[in-house]
Amino acid sequence: MFKTRLLSGIVLVIAAIFLIVTGNEVLLFSTLLISCIGMFELFRVFKFEKSLLSVVPYIALILFYINLRWSFIPDVMMLFMGFLIVLMFVYVLSYPKYDAKQLMAAFFGMFYVGTMLSYVYQIRTLNKPVDVPIPVPQCTAHTLLLFVHYGYCLKLRWLKLPQYMHQSALPSKWTLFFPNLKKYYHMNF
Repeated sequence: MFKTRLLSGIVLVIAAIFLIVTGNEVLLFSTLLISCIGMFELFRVFKFEKSLLSVVPYIALILFYINLRWSFIPDVMMLFMGFLIVLMFVYVLSYPKYDAKQLMAAFFGMFYVGTMLSYVYQIRTLNKPVDVPIPVPQCTAHTLLLFVHYGYCLKLRWLKLPQYMHQSALPSKWTLFFPNLKKYYHMNF
């Protein structure tokens, strides 16, 4: 069991590094696929994975990811409000079929599972370069920094911030949300 988890973890880390370094549409559509799989698993727990209530978050998530790349919706809040309105419309018209817990799982599944993973793509495609002495694609260091900080938040102390990272890799706004950032990453802001 441990060997299987270790090997799958190694394969997933290699795949994540490959996708992050590749970036662009490859990273966008791979995170979309992972988000859809995660939403399917969440909807399976609430027993509505193959119903009309599960189709609405999938469509909203696909529109959200396509909008990340091609920006056809001027304000993302319009998409989120439209998603909520359509979700409530489906709930009201098919009332006895769905429970309020299922509706909340559909709503939070789109935001928690779907849009949270999109930040990997959004950080990777930032236009602000990072000063690192080794040649890496633009803003790959930002994305790797996100994983490093996430790993620390999970108390994985073996995952450290690389010493070659420059101070500009972390904006000073991050210290408002992560007050211990200075202490753990030994940086002056």
